Amino acid sequence: MNEGITAQLARFACSVQYEALPSAVALKTKQLLLDCLGNQIGAHEEETARTLYGVLGVAETRGPSTVVGFGTLTSPLLAGCMNGMLAHLLDMDDAHRDALTKTGSAITPAVLAVAESRHCNGKQVLEAAVAGYEVMIRLGLAVNPAHRARGFHSTATLGTFGAAVAAGRLLDLAPERMVDALGIAGTQSAGLAAFIDNASMTKPFNVAKGVHSGILAALLAGQGFRGPPDVLEGAEGFVNAYAGSADLEKIRSGLGTQFRLLESGFKPHAACRYAHGPIDAAARLMREHEFRADDIEAVHVDLSELANRQSNFYEPGSVASAQGSTPFVIAASIALGTEALAVSDVKKAYCDERVWDLHRRVKLHVDAAMDYMGRGCRLVVRLKDGRALEDRVELPRGEPENPMSEREIENKFMRQASAALGDERAAAIRDSMARLEELGSVRPVMSLTSAAAGALAAATA
Repeated sequence: MNEGITAQLARFACSVQYEALPSAVALKTKQLLLDCLGNQIGAHEEETARTLYGVLGVAETRGPSTVVGFGTLTSPLLAGCMNGMLAHLLDMDDAHRDALTKTGSAITPAVLAVAESRHCNGKQVLEAAVAGYEVMIRLGLAVNPAHRARGFHSTATLGTFGAAVAAGRLLDLAPERMVDALGIAGTQSAGLAAFIDNASMTKPFNVAKGVHSGILAALLAGQGFRGPPDVLEGAEGFVNAYAGSADLEKIRSGLGTQFRLLESGFKPHAACRYAHGPIDAAARLMREHEFRADDIEAVHVDLSELANRQSNFYEPGSVASAQGSTPFVIAASIALGTEALAVSDVKKAYCDERVWDLHRRVKLHVDAAMDYMGRGCRLVVRLKDGRALEDRVELPRGEPENPMSEREIENKFMRQASAALGDERAAAIRDSMARLEELGSVRPVMSLTSAAAGALAAATA
């Protein structure tokens, strides 16, 4: 009897060993973990996160796992849930373009919450993270774009599976129990993209719940709770219910030898990934031609069908919604003259009438010749003096083919972490994550992520 895809993924997840990982995979995984931690630290004061923190009663549930920024020690379930919210909240999380996943926002919170509770070392953290990334990305490659076309939020739905695998790896689940974890994750998989073009707070909440559900699945499986063994490929399983069809060969191909996490890209801008190409193009034109927002008559952008569906809206009702509006963030980047759009920039732009005026003159158009999920663009700026300036971007900065440097990734982390923790603690986290494989525990690193005064002394005592 042939082994089903659920069992194949479970067996792979249980087999990942640090010593067998290519050095490039280990390095990239550490960068992804660091980047996600920075995003979490940078988000801890956001109203959305603080609302969830209060409703969950995080402070009343004591445990071994740290809520980033808050410094609270709580259960792995609650810490994972909160940190999943924080990871996705600023829209700065790493992304795999073809899988349509912001993978780190599901994997990193699950890995670190469970690793801290289990006193796992750095090598175990890397093994779990690689297993989670590979499973989540490969599922995304198999079911998208059909899954996304049905209105699902892939980072949340697929993140439930990825978080379950990552947590299960740290719980040392045997392959048959990992099958159970995937089965339990699949029946909890949820998340709709209904947050687009409105002031909803559900986008990061979707991911928070995905992390929580994934950790819960692994914990239950570890206690003998059974899940459906063919949750992915079965007649009543995930693929049929959530996508209708899937290319399962994209899951199997190269599993264990070809690491798809290397295809993950980093985000320099706090905006929908489909807006990054136009932001980069606008910045380049401004450098070359030295115009200002007041000089612009109109901006026209040709982009892919999904990019248009995802981000072609105006008059955003909140800062978070503004981050998802390509017309708004293009206008913001031009008006503010910034080449790395941070959340603080979007907040500033949200109160700037010049940005509101300009974003109404940014028009998006579907390029039928572009791949449905393409991230490139053609941008034309028409100036009031009659000039038409054009630029093209095949792939935005941060994609593997157009990468951010190691220094840029570290600087992004430092910008976000230093504002909350100070330079000394931020640098200590950065340096510790760079040698993660040498750490006997992640507890000291996690204690450094608290924005509470005196955390550095406590962590190093």
